[in-house]
Amino acid sequence: MFFTSIADQLAIRQPNMKQHIVEAVQREPDIGSKSRTEQWRQVFAQPLEKTIAQTPRPVVVLVIDALDECDNDKDMA
Repeated sequence: MFFTSIADQLAIRQPNMKQHIVEAVQREPDIGSKSRTEQWRQVFAQPLEKTIAQTPRPVVVLVIDALDECDNDKDMA
C-alpha cells in the first residue's frame, strides 16, 4: 500500500502523470496485492518515465522521510 499511496498523491499533485497512473491501475486492478517491487515499477517508475518522455522540462521531487523508523537495513529495501 505504500507505493499505491504515493501514486495517489502524485496523481493529485502531478496532473500530467495522472493518466499514466490510472492506466497502470486499470491494467492491474489488484496492484496493491503485488510485491513492493512490482508496485513501484507499475504505479511509479513506468508512469514517471512516460511523463518525462512527454514533458519538455519535468520536475518531480519525491521525499520519503521514514527511513529512521526502520528497524534494520532489510526494512529499507
